Amino acid sequence: VHRYIMKILRRNPVSLNKQKVLQTPLDIFFEPGSEQKLTLSHEISSYDTILWYQKLNGDTSLKLIGRMYYKVSTVEDAFEGRFTVSGDGEKAAQLHLLQLTPSDSGVYFGAAFFGGGTKLTVLEKGIDITAPKVVVVPPSDNEQPRSSGETKAKTLVCVASDFYPDHVTVSWQVNGQPRNHGVSTDSAPQRKGTSYTISSRLRVDATEWTSPENCFTCIVMFYDGKDYINQHDTVCGIEGKSKDFKMVKYLRITHNAKLSYVVFIVKSVVYGLFVAFLAWRIKVGI
Repeated sequence: VHRYIMKILRRNPVSLNKQKVLQTPLDIFFEPGSEQKLTLSHEISSYDTILWYQKLNGDTSLKLIGRMYYKVSTVEDAFEGRFTVSGDGEKAAQLHLLQLTPSDSGVYFGAAFFGGGTKLTVLEKGIDITAPKVVVVPPSDNEQPRSSGETKAKTLVCVASDFYPDHVTVSWQVNGQPRNHGVSTDSAPQRKGTSYTISSRLRVDATEWTSPENCFTCIVMFYDGKDYINQHDTVCGIEGKSKDFKMVKYLRITHNAKLSYVVFIVKSVVYGLFVAFLAWRIKVGI
C-alpha cells in the first residue's frame, strides 16, 4: 500500500509589511483514496486572490494548479479531477489533494505571498521509513589553507546516511550553541539505491579545534511520520596538535643547532691538526 507524506517547510507565518501569510498543516501522512487539504490564510488588506502552484522534483518551473478569486474557484485543465480549490480569496483558500501518484512528488506553493511551500513525497512501495545514521569526521592533519591569505583552519565533515525519505535538516552546534558561520551543507540529499545521503561541513579556526574543551555536534532532524527526531554525533577538539607542532619545530631547531655545533667542533679539530702539522714541518725543515 502506498502512503503519502507532506511536509511544510516553513513553520512560522511569512510577514509582508506586518501582514501575515500562513500555509498549513506542518506534516501529514495519508493513505490512497483519502482526501487531504492544504490551507493558505492571509491578512493582506485589499487582496482578493490566492493561487496554488506545483513544482515537481527535478523541475525548475512552477505550474499553476488553480486559483481562488473571492469565492470563485478555478482549476487548470491538467489538474482537473485530482485537485480542487475552495475557500475565499480574501481570507483563506484550500487546495484539496485527491488522487496523487509518485509523479506528483514536489513542492506546493500557496501564493498570496510566496513562503517555503509544502514539500510532498509519495513513499515508494517496499521501502521503510528509516532514520539517518550520523557520523562526524574529524579534520585531517594534512589540511591546507584554501588560499595564500587564509589563516589556518580545520574542516569537520558530518555525514548522514541510510535514511528514507529525504526530509532532513542539518545544523551544527559548538559547545551546545548554534553555529551558522563556516557551515556548508549539500543543497539536497543524494539518492543511493533505496536510501539517501547528505553531508555538511563546518570550518573552524585551527586554535578552536586544538582546544579539547570545544565540542562540535552535528544534528540531523528527521521526520518519521509522527514525530521529529534528532540524530546527532559529537567530536571534541584534540589537545596538543598545535603544541606538538611547536615541539617538533623546537626539536628540529635544537637538532640543527647541535649538528651545527658538532660540525664546528670537527672543523676546529681539523684546523688545529693542520696547524700542528705545519708547525712540525717547519721545525723539521729547520
